[in-house]
Amino acid sequence: MKHFIVGLILLIFGMGACLAEALPADGENKAPEVFRVVYFDNYAPFSWKGSDGQMQGVFVDLLNFVLSEELGIAVSHHGYPWRRAQLLVKNGQADAFVAPITAERLSFAAVSQQPLLLSRFVLFTRAQHPQISHFSAAESLRDLVEYRFITQLGDGWAQQNLSDMRVEYVDKLDTVLRMLAQGRDDLFVESALVGHYNIGRLDLREQVVEVPEQVVETSPYHLFLGKRSGYYSRQLLERFDNKMTALSASQNQKLKRLIEAYR
Repeated sequence: MKHFIVGLILLIFGMGACLAEALPADGENKAPEVFRVVYFDNYAPFSWKGSDGQMQGVFVDLLNFVLSEELGIAVSHHGYPWRRAQLLVKNGQADAFVAPITAERLSFAAVSQQPLLLSRFVLFTRAQHPQISHFSAAESLRDLVEYRFITQLGDGWAQQNLSDMRVEYVDKLDTVLRMLAQGRDDLFVESALVGHYNIGRLDLREQVVEVPEQVVETSPYHLFLGKRSGYYSRQLLERFDNKMTALSASQNQKLKRLIEAYR
């Protein structure tokens, strides 16, 4: 609570600019004046680490706009392998991340009511897969239980929704797409925006395709606030929710431009 009060005092005196500050080492007290958001460092275009070592992407741009510009909260952005990023929030070494809601994440973090972003999740497979018409005709993922899925470590959606299916977990998204292209696995469930962006980046458009007529779900990405964070408070999430509601209701043009820039 003491850290949260100090943070509010700093906000009153205009500490709204983004401050670049490294995350503390294990067991080290963190400074309360900067709200630390962690991301998957290889999840373009949502979040990735640029050649200069700085985080960039849709999530970074949206949170800079909503938290820093609109709410006046000082924010710093840090990228890690996805499992490590979530663990930092769980252990209280970072404050927040953006992700779909899962039961495991709710065990150590509170979540916003309003999503930061809505994303269409689809199936990807290799272009010449002999069962692609069967994939397209499937009425649910249960119809595909005989096939092998692939995803990256830390994928909470897959852990929750594909628990009774064969799933291979690998370290990087690039590895997922290359293995799919090589026919080493059959299917990959991912945001259409993420999948197509990275297929193009890796020059795999001829090898990896979206399965036609298959939308697994439309998934909201929410802001998670760690329960061990010095900023932990329903009031902070309520401020975020109120702002997102207002921005959506007004069809805010800047919010739209930030998302469309990555399509």
